[in-house]
Amino acid sequence: MFEIGSHFRSIETNNLEELSHFQPNKNRHYTQLKTGNLNVRYNEVNLGSAQIMREALTTGGMIQATPNSQYIPFAFPLIHSSNFRFCGQERRNHTFCKASGGSWEMVYDDNLDYIGAVFLKEYLSSKYQQIFNRELPDSLLQSSIIEVTPQKSLYFSNQLNKIMSLSRNINLNGLTKTAALLSSETLQVTLDTLIDPIASTSLEKSQSKRQVGVYKVVDYLHHNAHLLPDIATLCNVAGMSERSLQYGFLEQFGVTPIKYLRLIRLNGARKQLQNSEKKRFKVIDIALNWGFIELGRFSKEYKALFQEPPSKTLRL
Repeated sequence: MFEIGSHFRSIETNNLEELSHFQPNKNRHYTQLKTGNLNVRYNEVNLGSAQIMREALTTGGMIQATPNSQYIPFAFPLIHSSNFRFCGQERRNHTFCKASGGSWEMVYDDNLDYIGAVFLKEYLSSKYQQIFNRELPDSLLQSSIIEVTPQKSLYFSNQLNKIMSLSRNINLNGLTKTAALLSSETLQVTLDTLIDPIASTSLEKSQSKRQVGVYKVVDYLHHNAHLLPDIATLCNVAGMSERSLQYGFLEQFGVTPIKYLRLIRLNGARKQLQNSEKKRFKVIDIALNWGFIELGRFSKEYKALFQEPPSKTLRL
């Protein structure tokens, strides 16, 4: 159950590690991939059986997540968000994301602003069966994107914003009936948006061999970037030729595998600089920890990506 006692929570930060820790049950990992001053605003309202969340990020990057299997998330990236790929699928004008099939990732070119609803799986299944007199279909439990009509997308975002605003302005502590009503309304809005076989066009498709190989490398680098693997190692992990792996990364992220590895290492250094014990580590210690031997080049690349020198990050 989502904790009603802290029904509204929010954070504004440029620290991606802090943002991940703010959402402990979502098992999220954030990576900045594009140059810029990053800022994130995240709001959530917990209603017991449902949660509404709104997240806005200002600089291009990637979100990876493996949510607890008891949670089923749905999200709509707002129209002013940049282009993105969700589980290897390209955005459409009114793309609705189902992040309900285990691990998922979203790569966005510039800014990302979305609003979403997360349900307890048991609650969603029970309510769906009551409403439609049949079991929850497997199609709703697979991470993918669908394209809905402009009217549906506007309805979903407006209604969830209204419920979030209402919940923010009242104290739900002890008001279990009110929370239950708001959970039910959130579910109804979501199902009204999803369940429309005429207006909704399914965009589900199987992953290509190249996409599967890229995801294997991404997962490998998430745990082993500090080991500085070479391209031969990455090709072995992917089970692909160097040329295919290059094409796969350019298609998915717009950069080569080696450039992606360098971005992961820079992000790793930034997280350590932001969260280190200030008197215990120096910039050079953290740079060497992430395999950057030339401190001058590291500082230059770090400042180019994050718009501030590493020494400033360490001081903040």
